[in-house]
Amino acid sequence: MNNEQLFQLALNIEAPWLVTKTEFRNPEGKRSMHITLEYQSGFFTWPTGHSAVHDRVDRTWRHMNFFEHECYLHCKVPRVYDQDGKVKQVEVPWARTGSGFTLLFEAFSMFLIEQEMPVNKVGETISDTPSGYGPFSITGYQWLTARRTTQALVPWGSMRPVRRRGTTI
Repeated sequence: MNNEQLFQLALNIEAPWLVTKTEFRNPEGKRSMHITLEYQSGFFTWPTGHSAVHDRVDRTWRHMNFFEHECYLHCKVPRVYDQDGKVKQVEVPWARTGSGFTLLFEAFSMFLIEQEMPVNKVGETISDTPSGYGPFSITGYQWLTARRTTQALVPWGSMRPVRRRGTTI
């Protein structure tokens, strides 16, 4: 079993997606893991056998740490023609549409917030900063937006009402 197969199993990546490259990078003395994913050619086709792929868009997602190193997933996501002839980006199974984070990363972040951890401490825990700079930084507003859109990932039992002192619910 090689590295790519190992990480494909660890990430639970299934066809038509596959891990093609894994590498450690060392920018500014901070080691990070980068995993490149691709789709199998011939998967996005019309019934006639012609390719439905219009082009591919480079995307990067922040994933949970591997071995205490920040981890990023990279993929050239295909944009395909739909039935009406319009071009649409294929949805990837590891992230929400338009998000720069994987579903596991978002779920872990929301879990920390649900435990009433302050946003700046969550940022320190996940090696990200809530200060609003950098391609993967998270602002307080983005946390609230992510919380609203990922409620399905939060167990219902962890939601509890907030009671003000001296009031009853």
